[in-house]
Amino acid sequence: MGKDFVWTSVCEEAFQKIKEQLGNPPMLAKPEDGETLILYLAVSEYSISATLVKEEEGRQSPVYYVSKRLLDAETRYISMEKLVYALILVVRKLRPYFQAHWIEGNAPVKVREDLPHPWWVLHVDGAINNNEAGAEIVLVTPEGHRLMNVIHFKFYVTNNDAEYEALINGLKITLERLLGKFGSSKLEGIPREENSNADALEKMGSQMVSILLGQISLGIQEIPSIPEVSVFQMQEIPQETWMSPIHNCIRAGTLPEDKLQARRLRYQAVKYVEYDGVLYKRGFNQPLLRCVDLEEGNYILREVPEELGDGSLRRDSFIEEDAEVNQRLHLNFLDEAIMNFLLKLAAYQQRISRYFNKKVKSVPYKVGYLVL
Repeated sequence: MGKDFVWTSVCEEAFQKIKEQLGNPPMLAKPEDGETLILYLAVSEYSISATLVKEEEGRQSPVYYVSKRLLDAETRYISMEKLVYALILVVRKLRPYFQAHWIEGNAPVKVREDLPHPWWVLHVDGAINNNEAGAEIVLVTPEGHRLMNVIHFKFYVTNNDAEYEALINGLKITLERLLGKFGSSKLEGIPREENSNADALEKMGSQMVSILLGQISLGIQEIPSIPEVSVFQMQEIPQETWMSPIHNCIRAGTLPEDKLQARRLRYQAVKYVEYDGVLYKRGFNQPLLRCVDLEEGNYILREVPEELGDGSLRRDSFIEEDAEVNQRLHLNFLDEAIMNFLLKLAAYQQRISRYFNKKVKSVPYKVGYLVL
């Protein structure tokens, strides 16, 4: 503590109150079936909270408490939006209480101060009819008045292009009429069945009806709002893989400078063949095997089903009776197979012995030689 600190009677009184509060914490109460509960909602700059209490004999006891720290984007909500967010939070977490009790709300916030300015609502939609396309724009004032515009497109557009053009033109008209009159905006998509006015107007634009009905103005757009951008096609540079040396050897006879590596590559390239720019490995009694790089190999492994036997030729053509017959047949010739294997093993051992014995020089020993 600082040297100038003095423990006064006020400090002592405050300390005793803190001790009293810590020694008597509020106990959570258990609500009775069908009892009416009171919900308090509170919002601040960085958090929201809610308390569910019951009132008994003029005294309120807490039943449940919920709080949440707001994220960075959530801190920019207005107080009304934070209040609704707190209500959604408590309804989700305390659903059983809302289902079993009647809840009365009480929110200690000033709602009218944070209400946004009156909203101007913009409806846009685009459509294609046969070979014609158009868009409609409906701007609704806060008083409910509708300013309607229809635009006919003289250039080719897809359905998505028509929707984008409708939105761009709608924003242009809105900026022209309300420049400097609004500070925020929000973009939402609504189902077609809820946009009946826009649906009727877009058909007029796609059919190019040359009329002016009251507040409905018809316009013609010759070119797209956003010009087409020239796209340069980039030529992909082939990457070096394990197949590149074999490709170069087969196509142009290119070999490494090292003689040993060149010899190995020539022997290896004989086992491969190239068709339509694709490398295949060939064998004597098997079909051509397509060669793939590391990326293609990983893709093939990911696409292999978990059950490897599903749909295989061996599994589909398996017959249990034929399998048992073949198994008994192989067992009958088991002794003969073992004898053939032993004969081949003995012949192989003899060849190895003759090969190494040729390299051994015989040295006759005479009397007087020293042998270690």
